[in-house]
Amino acid sequence: MIYFILFLYEALVCYFYDVRRLNEKRMLEMHDYKLKIYVHKGVISLAIIIPLWFVMGLRYRIGADYTNYENVFLQSVLYKENSSHIELGYYFLNRFAGSLSDNPQIIFFLVAFLIIFFCFKGIEKNEGSMYCGILAFMGLGYYFYAMNIQRQYIAVMIAFYSFKYLEQRNLKKFVISILTASLFHLSAIIWIVIYMCIYVFKKRYYAGTLVIMAAMVIFKNTVLDIMVRMNFYDHQIQYVRNLIGEDDISLVNVLISSVFLLGCVVWHRPLIRIRQENVIRIKLLWLLLLTDMFLWQFGGAVSRIRVYLCPVYFLLLSDIVQCIPIKEKRTLKIILGVVLLCFMQIIIHYSGNAGNHFLPYRFRSL
Repeated sequence: MIYFILFLYEALVCYFYDVRRLNEKRMLEMHDYKLKIYVHKGVISLAIIIPLWFVMGLRYRIGADYTNYENVFLQSVLYKENSSHIELGYYFLNRFAGSLSDNPQIIFFLVAFLIIFFCFKGIEKNEGSMYCGILAFMGLGYYFYAMNIQRQYIAVMIAFYSFKYLEQRNLKKFVISILTASLFHLSAIIWIVIYMCIYVFKKRYYAGTLVIMAAMVIFKNTVLDIMVRMNFYDHQIQYVRNLIGEDDISLVNVLISSVFLLGCVVWHRPLIRIRQENVIRIKLLWLLLLTDMFLWQFGGAVSRIRVYLCPVYFLLLSDIVQCIPIKEKRTLKIILGVVLLCFMQIIIHYSGNAGNHFLPYRFRSL
């Protein structure tokens, strides 16, 4: 029930945020040599962030890796050692959390803030719709998956925040952002490869990436050997090798990415007119579809990589909705909200709940 209420609340507040066009305003702005503070934007922004933050940050034993994260915190605080060999950014975040409290809940609270803050700022900075972005974040399940692989989701959301630098071809700021993300999860460096693919292939991007994906499947064992030598997701790769030929493609992921890409193809010109950055976003969506169609055979290793591309949904959804030839956009947004709410209910009650224990919701105070 708490997730249902949270979704409806976020829908109302985010809709109000978009109606008031608060993305176009800054909380602090210099005008005629005077500092202006837009308190209204700050209040509405906090009204969006805080409920998402508290529900995620105060959860107790929700997420398959919850106990593991507790153990990492206790090892970091009690023994002052990185015995789990996790990335330094996450290790020192645990050390900082331990200086605030010896209650393990503090690390979940701080991590939740980072995830929600960078998600919010990613939508804002990339000029997305807060209504479509936040509801897609919840409705497509990523809010809940972040409760499971929370360390990586810090990196995912920092990378999402840096989309603007990718689109502006600002290599310096983009690399700094990705290196920062890699301090929390090393897999974030995949964005350097994606950047190179986008700007090296250029007009041959679609054909080039298709050939690369096909080659990875054909030379699967060689690719797996290279990944193992790089110490990249050894456990997941070994799991794949033990079950060669028994893994199955995720038809749901393929369907979602295909529907989004179909919308981009049908309304390609209007999408580019709305926002020139959609050229890059459509390329990221294409790469996501190829990953879902070709690389499922690599199992968990690739499922961890694809999550970096998924935030493109949060940005493209609002522009696709804007292109649909229906005059009454408000009705269309309500229908979209209902569909995403149904998706969320399916995920937390059925497909995702078995291994991640999203329900019943339990909390623990700091």
